[in-house]
Amino acid sequence: MEHALFVYDDDAELVGSAGSFLRHGVERGSATLMVVEDRKSEVLREVLGADGARVQLIDCDTHYTRPEAALADYDATLRRLTHQGAESVCLFAELPRLRTSAAYARWVAYEAIVNRALAHHPVSIVCGYDTRVVPDTVVEEMQRTHPCLLGDRNAIHESPAYGEPAEVVRALTPDPEPVAELEPLALEGDAFTLRRRLRERMEAASVPPADVEEMLLAADEALANAERHGGGVTQLRAGCVDGQFVLEISDRGRGFDDPLAGYLPPRPDRAYGVGLWVARQVTRRLDVIPGPDGLTVRLWI
Repeated sequence: MEHALFVYDDDAELVGSAGSFLRHGVERGSATLMVVEDRKSEVLREVLGADGARVQLIDCDTHYTRPEAALADYDATLRRLTHQGAESVCLFAELPRLRTSAAYARWVAYEAIVNRALAHHPVSIVCGYDTRVVPDTVVEEMQRTHPCLLGDRNAIHESPAYGEPAEVVRALTPDPEPVAELEPLALEGDAFTLRRRLRERMEAASVPPADVEEMLLAADEALANAERHGGGVTQLRAGCVDGQFVLEISDRGRGFDDPLAGYLPPRPDRAYGVGLWVARQVTRRLDVIPGPDGLTVRLWI
């Protein structure tokens, strides 16, 4: 995988560099995609001419809903393309316009995770950042998440600011705050009984039925991890916090120090991390909280 940062400040630069990158992908027979807003897709298709019809467009607003979902979508798309016979993939992508510093921090972390999550795919990715809409501080941070920079005449060179993905994500992930609003959920009984209690608690809190099912799936995965790796569940706590239903599952395990846990797509040669991956996919947020007496996984739906 190649993962390069492209910083530009007008449409002429976009056309010159991103357009050339996409045309080169088409000419060499790569599966070629762009993930951009409608206006920029029109600008790029105009310069690509007939080659534009061979570039698949993915709408950035519908693709980049959450970092976890975007990683899953990219992994599935790349697997599908290679299964269909593509020997290489060229991808030009831009994030949608973001409004808050917290949103930018999540997507900066996402760009770091991409280096590990998609490393096994035959893909060349160029990520565009338009300085007309992206703050300078974010552009600077993005240099830490891209191993390469796209320069003049599409020359690609190493980024001197690139940082190890786990360290970048760790620095951007705040320690979860204690949540006082949660109440204990009885542990007695088998797995079926625990699921019933959790379902009743969510239904009493008026959680939508679809969210109930998603939380139950995530809880199954987290509970299985606690039994398999954490020495058994020691406490369950649940309740509503700021309009979201939250479940905490605590175990006796020593925990782990991996900020990428649950973000890397499952692979046949990697048997670990599947449970957290599933839980991250179906919940709005997942916190991993190590403590002196064990590990707590906090699920938000």
